[in-house]
Amino acid sequence: MRFIAIIVTVLLLTGCYPGVTTQQMIKDTEGYQLPIKAPTDQGLIYVVRPSSLYGIFKYNIYLDGREDNAWIGYNRGYQYVYFIVKPGTHTLASQAENWDEITFDIHSGQVIYFIQEASWGVLFGQHELKKLNRVEGKYYIKHANLGTILKTTPTTTKQPN
Repeated sequence: MRFIAIIVTVLLLTGCYPGVTTQQMIKDTEGYQLPIKAPTDQGLIYVVRPSSLYGIFKYNIYLDGREDNAWIGYNRGYQYVYFIVKPGTHTLASQAENWDEITFDIHSGQVIYFIQEASWGVLFGQHELKKLNRVEGKYYIKHANLGTILKTTPTTTKQPN
């Protein structure tokens, strides 16, 4: 029982990333280069989890399905992953206690940023996938570590539009 109380206290004290204004994000990322750039003929996806809430648990990331062959990798607290996709329409899925999905269109040379936004759950947290703008994405990636990437160039059975 004491162990559970300690865990809850730690989660309460370290839960969320701090509120930062857009201007502070711009200033903080001046001169910062992303780890990789999008190839000219494909798109690039970054998925970031900029929070320590349930940070020791992995949140899995999938592209165009929820099967093992669609598994891209996972993030823990303050981590990000990236992967290259063919231009077209795709579905990004993420699994924690719950599943969440977001469908997006991507073009050649485009970079899209997503956040795995953690919230309270029973065991290892609920979450929601949201699209970020370039300023937010670059800021959160700068302040995160590389997560676990299983595939940087996933192949899916889905045909891009």
